Amino acid sequence: MQLSTLQKSAKKLKAENVELCQESSTKDEIIQSLKNELTNLNIANEMKDKIIEEMNAMKNLPAPTENAQPSKPKARPCVLFNRTGPNVPLPNR
Repeated sequence: MQLSTLQKSAKKLKAENVELCQESSTKDEIIQSLKNELTNLNIANEMKDKIIEEMNAMKNLPAPTENAQPSKPKARPCVLFNRTGPNVPLPNR
């Protein structure tokens, strides 16, 4: 009788041990998942800081003028060849 009681107790303890190991494994997975998430958040935070630095650097650049007139050529083709110039036609542009 005492042997069967010990066997039952051993089975019960073994089942509890398996359950505790499973819980521990689950908790380890959760901890690892949280560590990975923290790493990803740290990387995202570093990227955010770099983007902010780049945007601040862009603030210091001169703004393009949207309605600015395109610069005119310094000399027009008719000025390059005087009106009595060569009879060679000017290249089409």
